[in-house]
Amino acid sequence: MSGSTELTSRSGAAGERTGHPLRLRLFVAGNAPNSAQARANLRALVQRYHVPEGDVEVVDCLLDPLRAFEEGVLVTPTLLKLAPDPTEIIVGTLASVERVAQTLGLDAPRSAEGTHG
Repeated sequence: MSGSTELTSRSGAAGERTGHPLRLRLFVAGNAPNSAQARANLRALVQRYHVPEGDVEVVDCLLDPLRAFEEGVLVTPTLLKLAPDPTEIIVGTLASVERVAQTLGLDAPRSAEGTHG
């Protein structure tokens, strides 16, 4: 699943704004290549879309496997959007930052740049 991102929704339509703060949790497996890529892509998304870093949690499943089990995470990397509803599950490296942002219901950055990469 290298370089891919799978987007699923547990309930409702993606992208609905409710005014509640965004809360994200990324599950990774140490510094495995896909996990490192997902961390970097999430960092880029946080910066580009001005998501407060305090609303993002990274859980290393190698250090805390019970946490992944409790959340039902079977594959890494996996990003959970915990709030606002609906809950979203994104599996993969988060390579398509724009698609991930759309699924999370994030508004486009104010100063959109013409380059893609």
